[in-house]
Amino acid sequence: MRRIIIIIKKVLLCLFILILFLSEGILFAGNNSNYSDEKKFTMIQIASYYPFQLFDDNYDVYGLRFNVVYGKNWNIYGIDFGLFNQ
Repeated sequence: MRRIIIIIKKVLLCLFILILFLSEGILFAGNNSNYSDEKKFTMIQIASYYPFQLFDDNYDVYGLRFNVVYGKNWNIYGIDFGLFNQ
């Protein structure tokens, strides 16, 4: 039983890493904007506390936002993990 759990954990970790590598082009697709009126977005936002986060607070998050203590974004569409969020 314990071996099965270890195998499942390894498979899930590999899937997570694979998704990150495959979505690299999508992660930064909305960031090539030269105009200030265009919406900026990302699929993943990771923050320890604001302002120490991957993307600025003016980015919309479509996917996963993980905050250790506090994170700040304009809009979040998807899964949001964290203690304090804005």
